[in-house]
Amino acid sequence: RKYDMFRIRPLIYILTVIGTAIACNDITPEKEQLPDDILTLKVSAHKVSLSLAEMEETAITLSWSTGTNYGTGKAILYSLNLAVSDKEYDNNDEIELGKHLYSISYTAEELNDIILSLTSLAAGGTEVSCKARITARIPDEDRSQTSEVSFIVETYRPAPAAMYLTGSATGSDAQTAMLD
Repeated sequence: RKYDMFRIRPLIYILTVIGTAIACNDITPEKEQLPDDILTLKVSAHKVSLSLAEMEETAITLSWSTGTNYGTGKAILYSLNLAVSDKEYDNNDEIELGKHLYSISYTAEELNDIILSLTSLAAGGTEVSCKARITARIPDEDRSQTSEVSFIVETYRPAPAAMYLTGSATGSDAQTAMLD
């Protein structure tokens, strides 16, 4: 009987390992598993609040799947365009990203500058509905793919490049001092 236990124990270990491996497989619903050849743009956050205090921090990341080259064997070239949701994309603002790049990130300052340039906003603290579009093109081919995503950005009013102090706040005989 003791001999039978030594033969069964390795079998139990093997079955346990196989069962664990099967149980640990990714069980993502099929509707969320998109093949790489379907161009899909994703955003790291659907609502972003920007602030002057965090202007150097990454505010948003846009990432996308590879898309398809339609069997041509050619590299896929990507371009990105941002716009306010209720306006059309401006092809002059399209950013050529080249090939083999599948994400781009913007700091709070960069994103704030982009959004303010797309709108006529002068004040910060305004929520703006935005959209981004990634386009995958194959050189010398008429076919391309696009994918779009929407997100909301709360802007901030950028600090002026220089600030001036006047009067007794300068701590010297000078009437005006410039702070950078």
